[in-house]
Amino acid sequence: MAVNIQKQVDAVRNDTSLMSGLQSLMDTVLKDTNYEVCLDEIILGIISARGNLRSTRPENGYAAYLWRMVAFMISDNRAHNCIPCMADLYIPIEDREIRNQVIAILDTLDKRIVDQFKPSECTGLKAWKGLLI
Repeated sequence: MAVNIQKQVDAVRNDTSLMSGLQSLMDTVLKDTNYEVCLDEIILGIISARGNLRSTRPENGYAAYLWRMVAFMISDNRAHNCIPCMADLYIPIEDREIRNQVIAILDTLDKRIVDQFKPSECTGLKAWKGLLI
């Protein structure tokens, strides 16, 4: 069964203070690079047209990273509950310092989305029996 996350995604997108702050931070991190990232598009990239968490990884590397981190915690597909230790490689930035800063921003979005679910709704959390907290 697909996990509907439309409400959680909308809540994060509608938090204008959070979104504008993170977008400003992302723009600052990427200002001397050729990369541009629109966080709103990234968030929308992890959901299907029906508002469900996508069943497969998005093609956009930034959205793929965010999707993987969210899917790890809330997807009811057991294959998604594997620790996402290689997810940072989806981000198409070679400079490790810049990539780590981008990851920190995307992790903030991940946490904001996942924190809106009850622990009992987080299949990944249940699969790892609370070892991740």
